[in-house]
Amino acid sequence: MKLHIYIIIFIISFKNSYSQSKNSDNEIQETITWLNKKFLDFKAEQKIFLLNDVEYIEDEPFIKMIRIGPCGDESLTIRIPIKKIKPISFTKNHLKNTYQLRIETKNGEDINWYQSKDKSCGQIGPHMFFNLNESIENNDLINRIKKAFNQLMQLYGNDGQEKF
Repeated sequence: MKLHIYIIIFIISFKNSYSQSKNSDNEIQETITWLNKKFLDFKAEQKIFLLNDVEYIEDEPFIKMIRIGPCGDESLTIRIPIKKIKPISFTKNHLKNTYQLRIETKNGEDINWYQSKDKSCGQIGPHMFFNLNESIENNDLINRIKKAFNQLMQLYGNDGQEKF
């Protein structure tokens, strides 16, 4: 009798865990799709940045992005270490009528965000950025994009706070 109860509890527990995981996967994909639509709708330059997925490297989650545009003919893969980044920020460039979406590492840690095969193009340092056109000021999109990024970070255990 006890064995049956344990089996039933295990099945219910597994089913709930699987259901939560499935809901989380759906939420992640929905957030990525929404962000990509905004990045395409409000791009301000030839190069385009699109979220691809979340992947694990040595048990650490990374947001995988693709950079398409000037930097040779190749698209470049960007891997953002989710647990090492601060919440994104925006700064306005009044000269170009754009907003710069900035992704920064906690504690100013330098990382290689992306680099072309011949190393002629890339981004290395404590932050990376890309530009969106100024019409993101409409419909509170700046805050909505921040909220979507923060949601992705929180789903992977990053509250954005620096430890030291």
